Amino acid sequence: MNKHGIKTRFPFVWVIGIAVVFLLLFFFNYDFGSTAYRSDNSYQYQITALQIDALVKEDNSIEISENYDVSFYMSSHGIYRTLYRYQEIEFEEDGKLRKERYEISLSDIDCSETFTIHDETNGYLIQIGDPYSYADEQETYTLSYTIHLGDDKISSFDQLYYNFVGTDWDTTISNISLNVNFEKPVEDREIFVYIGTGGEDIVESAQISNNNFSFVYDGTLQPYCGLTVRTLLDQGYFNAPADIPVASIILLAVTLLLFAIGLVIFFTQNNKRRIIPVVEFSAPEGITPPDAGYIIDRTIDRGEVSALIVYWASRGYINIKQTDGRNILEKVKDADSGMKGYEKSIFQAMFPADKKEFDLDSEDMNVAREINTTKAPIIAENEKYFSKKIASWKNVFVILFAVMFGVVTYFASRETLFFEIGILDSVLIGLGVFFASKLILKAHTCHLTMRKFSYFCAMIIGFAVILGAYVTIAYFTFNAHDDPLLISIILPLVLFALLVLALLFNDRVEGENKEVGRLMGLRQFILVAEKDRIERLAKENPMAFYEVLPYAYVLGISGEWIDKFKDIEIPTPTWYIGAENILQVYIGLRLLGSIGAFNATLTKLLGTAFGKILTAAKVIGTIGTIGGGGGRSGGGLGGGGGGRW
Repeated sequence: MNKHGIKTRFPFVWVIGIAVVFLLLFFFNYDFGSTAYRSDNSYQYQITALQIDALVKEDNSIEISENYDVSFYMSSHGIYRTLYRYQEIEFEEDGKLRKERYEISLSDIDCSETFTIHDETNGYLIQIGDPYSYADEQETYTLSYTIHLGDDKISSFDQLYYNFVGTDWDTTISNISLNVNFEKPVEDREIFVYIGTGGEDIVESAQISNNNFSFVYDGTLQPYCGLTVRTLLDQGYFNAPADIPVASIILLAVTLLLFAIGLVIFFTQNNKRRIIPVVEFSAPEGITPPDAGYIIDRTIDRGEVSALIVYWASRGYINIKQTDGRNILEKVKDADSGMKGYEKSIFQAMFPADKKEFDLDSEDMNVAREINTTKAPIIAENEKYFSKKIASWKNVFVILFAVMFGVVTYFASRETLFFEIGILDSVLIGLGVFFASKLILKAHTCHLTMRKFSYFCAMIIGFAVILGAYVTIAYFTFNAHDDPLLISIILPLVLFALLVLALLFNDRVEGENKEVGRLMGLRQFILVAEKDRIERLAKENPMAFYEVLPYAYVLGISGEWIDKFKDIEIPTPTWYIGAENILQVYIGLRLLGSIGAFNATLTKLLGTAFGKILTAAKVIGTIGTIGGGGGRSGGGLGGGGGGRW
């Protein structure tokens, strides 16, 4: 509560949650000061000869056979071969530079020796050799596979742009022979070979003749250098089979099903009746200030409990004395049946046995404990004004929105090159979206009792986090899919609809709206009453100001209520004893709401939990990304590399 009488604090807890998520994402994805380098392992082994035979097929796949002569200089089980699953290439079309991303798959993998295939998230690893025995000093390995390149995504021409020797080999490769056959007839045309030797690329050109191209390089490729072939073909040369986006279709079906269920629940369960304010000029009977505070926005805090002080004073239970700058409560009569259970508990904690006074500035832990445990009975007293079922559905929709957002993020990023999102990152992004959604939901629920600035800040932060995550992911994934509209536009829009449904739900109970309407009417009266109406009210009931004041406080508009009476003479109430203005004393009473020692405990618990999260997440780690290029060795599709093991 601040000097303007605003009740609901800015919901920092959800903002803190968002900040923690961003810190974790940064922590797990940033390489803190490490220097990335590539080792020259040619002293461990060398590829002394490499024979590559390839058949370029009409469906834009290539059958490849690779024959390696390997010399080992230290004990090794064999070699391994890596191939990318997702790649990006860069090329010119009609004088403009283009970048395209592709998903590649392998089939028909076979080898002359024992081998193991590891189908990983970002590529394939083929491990050749026996893990229970060592290779000889001189070995020959033959590896064959079919690589499927899919639609080339080019409308004006087709092309063969392939890294037959990838740039991820960590040793030298000598005596390379390449033989490429084309399954579908191709006219004699020029073909370019880019050879990376460790310095500038060597560029050689040759002719495709009789659907065949052969090339021999008798030099030595240095580690992390490659050999790439490129030639332009007539548009339509390749007829790649259509790629059915199974994962995207399943995601869309699940999302649409959830949205359909949400619509059914919304139209069958939602309370369509809105609150009708009933104009009130006085405090409502049977509803205490803490009750009113919870009813108006389903939120209760210790500050609302402090409003009981003036409420009790106006009902004759206590006097308020100001002595030497201290606020003293003096008991006038004992708690009775006119008080609710939680009121009695607090009152009796303040005035136990024969104690007649209570110092508001004291640190009485018994009172603090009672105030801290008041939340549950106040909620239990006033839950009748809300539908638990609808409130639960609101939370379910928010959770579904966040979970599906994380799932869509994970699958959408499978084909992006710039940042491949792992399971841990997807969970954190979903968690961040959940916190942002709860921030929006909280601000929406408490918009009557929050400052407009705080309300708009909460909304802006919440939507900025969600839209920022969506726009960033959509930007990098839009061009990576055969179905960009589905995965980057349609799916997220359907998901956003779930969040909108959560915001549109009215969880007020229809039969109890009369009492809520009375509070809304009192709030509206405080906000819009003209000066002459306030003056008449003051004449009719001189104590009206003090009776309504605690309700204005919990409704978040005590500042407006005080301003209404700034030019009206208000009699000092009989229950106030002191020299200072009663309004200053009232502001001082708010200090009661800060009694309690649970903040330190909460901070400690959060710190412990955060530490555990960091420890666990360090173990999980992150997944890297892969890259490509264009117009150079290593600039085409395929390639990859390998090493010894």
